[in-house]
Amino acid sequence: MVSHTLVSEVDSQLPVSVSPEGIKFLKSINPKAKIITEDMSMPSISRDIGIKEAYKKSILAGVDYFLISYDKDLAYRIH
Repeated sequence: MVSHTLVSEVDSQLPVSVSPEGIKFLKSINPKAKIITEDMSMPSISRDIGIKEAYKKSILAGVDYFLISYDKDLAYRIH
């Protein structure tokens, strides 16, 4: 599970959950691993980046699964 934390050694601009460099780094450690995000409705990602943009960035970065808690309507809008 990747967090919405900024790891400046990996990517100084984006949190790991939406960072192509962050996901690439994790997959280099274990290429068979499946990557899932923390809850995408958390304010640290939905407020700062915007949930639709965060999903788009995560998909392009190579995330396999996305977590959305407590808000089925949000999941439908993103889908």
